[in-house]
Amino acid sequence: MIRMKIFTTTQILFTSSIAGPMPASYLLAKNLFKHNKKGAARLTIFLGYVLSFFIYMGSIFLESKFIALHNFLQANRWLGIGGAFLLIVALQSVVTLLFSFKIKQINKNLQKDTSLQPKNSYSFSAVLPFFLLGLIITTYLMFSGTFRFMVFVVYVLPNIYLYHRLKHVFVKKRSSVLFKSIFIAWVALYPLANMFHRYVDGSFFYYLVMVAEYYLPVMLYLFLFYLLVDLGLFILKKMRLVSLKSLETHKFKMVLFGLIMLLVTIIMFKGIYNFNNTAIRKYTIEADKKSSNISRLKIAMTADFHLSDVTHKYFMHQFIEKINALEPDIVFLVGDIVESDQSSVKMRYFEQQIRKINSKYGVYGVEGNHDIYRSNHSYDFIQNSNIKLIRDTVLNIDNSFQLIGRRDRHHRDRKTVVELLKNATNTLPVFLLDHQPYHLENAHQQGIDVQFSGHTHHGQLFPLNYITEMIYELSWGHRKINNTHFFVTCGAQGWGPQVKTGSKSEIMEVIVNFR
Repeated sequence: MIRMKIFTTTQILFTSSIAGPMPASYLLAKNLFKHNKKGAARLTIFLGYVLSFFIYMGSIFLESKFIALHNFLQANRWLGIGGAFLLIVALQSVVTLLFSFKIKQINKNLQKDTSLQPKNSYSFSAVLPFFLLGLIITTYLMFSGTFRFMVFVVYVLPNIYLYHRLKHVFVKKRSSVLFKSIFIAWVALYPLANMFHRYVDGSFFYYLVMVAEYYLPVMLYLFLFYLLVDLGLFILKKMRLVSLKSLETHKFKMVLFGLIMLLVTIIMFKGIYNFNNTAIRKYTIEADKKSSNISRLKIAMTADFHLSDVTHKYFMHQFIEKINALEPDIVFLVGDIVESDQSSVKMRYFEQQIRKINSKYGVYGVEGNHDIYRSNHSYDFIQNSNIKLIRDTVLNIDNSFQLIGRRDRHHRDRKTVVELLKNATNTLPVFLLDHQPYHLENAHQQGIDVQFSGHTHHGQLFPLNYITEMIYELSWGHRKINNTHFFVTCGAQGWGPQVKTGSKSEIMEVIVNFR
């Protein structure tokens, strides 16, 4: 009999329930490694990361749907944090319950090869580092907010997985050291560049952030392709359809790495093209004419330019050409127009270009969350571009229709749709501009004719569009609810990496026939 210490089933299940599947998977994997079950140990760690990812994403989704909307919890930060923590623990406990039998069975089988006495089990002090790691991640979620935590989860966890996966490709001593140095430096570049850019003026760090951001989609697709490969190989191994030796060769790992990098490169080029070339989406709808003196209105609508010094002049040139070719009656720019607060020569150029937009009634816009992040600089840009900014205001356009522009939902004191409609008449059609497409019932229950929104980017990178479809009632496109039409654009461009694989940069042309 072999005498060695292992983590007990109770320690693993307790850690999984409170701290999460990821730290618990390391405890079980350590037991497996000691019994030379390397494949099972790696699979256990992999499942730990996958389950943690889905738990965190599920908790964010449920919290946004229920806890964040509860007025009482919103008013009391600590109750809200406590409620979110209990939600995560509940999800972790459910997952632990589902896998408890398998965990008990694995540990029981390991004990057959181990002379296990109480003294041969690790004390809780050995569990503590793993336990605290899970609690630290959960605490970060509680205090950092949903967006920063999603960035953390989506960035850190896949990079840990990729590091463990790719280090087996570069096994020679020299290439191994080089790989580890480059990988760690590249992964650290994005958060460090963002940190320095936030506190240090100058364009160097701004361009450094842009370069680092291109790694985000590369990381995403490397992660997804290797994930699919690992799942496929696991199934093939279980079915004994391939030789284990052939899959462990260095040649196979190098060829696989080359093929995956080729696919990622093709996807990146396509995504960069989608980002910088504007598509036109055409829609025709009917609305109640009431006492309007027009029978038809052609609207050009988009959002989410996120204009900055790194935006290509080519993009703006072709965008202006395409929107003017539509010959719209009116243009709506529904938020997140400006990302940068720099008064640069390029930003002045963009102001000049936007002033070239031609339409009968002009160009109207509302603020987005990124516009208000940038103090007053973005409002200066909007004003200099001849964009009429509407903030919690109702406008009567030529006695033909009414236009309501809402402030971004980050303004806690913004007016409700009901309050805004007090300044409107029921004798003309009403169009509502609201950057973020939350609570669509606020529009259709109040008889708004058409609402225009953006913000979602429709995920921007595939398959993140499936997440935005879970979060928003309408993530992209057109939908009619009762007598209200809703349009959500995936944007003129996007945020972060200048790559779009889950959507295409677009202008929505909406022709409204009044009946």
